[in-house]
Amino acid sequence: MALTVPSFAVNVNQAYSADAALRADAITTIDQVKKAAVQVPLIDENGNSVYKLVDEQAGIVTERYVLEEVVDKKVSLMSSEVVEEKATTVFEHVYSARASDSNTRTGYDNSGGILFRTTVSYTSEYYNGRTYYDMRQIDGGYTRYDTTINVVSQRLDYGQNGFIKSGGTITQAKNNVSISSSNWSVVPPSSWVEVSPEGGLKVGCVLTHQCNRNQTPWTGELLNHI
Repeated sequence: MALTVPSFAVNVNQAYSADAALRADAITTIDQVKKAAVQVPLIDENGNSVYKLVDEQAGIVTERYVLEEVVDKKVSLMSSEVVEEKATTVFEHVYSARASDSNTRTGYDNSGGILFRTTVSYTSEYYNGRTYYDMRQIDGGYTRYDTTINVVSQRLDYGQNGFIKSGGTITQAKNNVSISSSNWSVVPPSSWVEVSPEGGLKVGCVLTHQCNRNQTPWTGELLNHI
């Protein structure tokens, strides 16, 4: 059976070799993985031994790989046996099981007579140091407490902009979506990819509404960002 260290796993040895105080931790990690993983190491396509250990705590999953590579071979002068010199590298991949959640925001119009609401439903996943979000649905509506006020129009702008797992950033948005009901739902395109909205990037929606009373109009906004 073959096992290859995935390309997205982080080379922990780089951090260990940069800090002498962490070298003991590296050795401990290697020993722990070897003892807790399969008794017989799996072999990758290059003939190297690969140990794998998966640990989960509080929903955070850590995959650890120990790769043992033969870097040199020497013949013992005493026994004529071939002695292999091995180098060991530890890799880690940290992520979380995908979770579902929602974020609800409410706000009155400028007169205080109509209460608007939006709920953004999404999934989230912790992956190699970042949390990635994917909007699944947006629900909204309003409740009219003052019957002399009319809702003239509603417009929804929504998107998820941020870092993606493969690197770089992406902008995904739908603007000027017309809403004509007091209760509504919108589903984002299935082609959108999950993002990590760091550095001012946003995931969520903005509902712009226009109301009037006796032909006197006013507008307002309701923001809902994860």
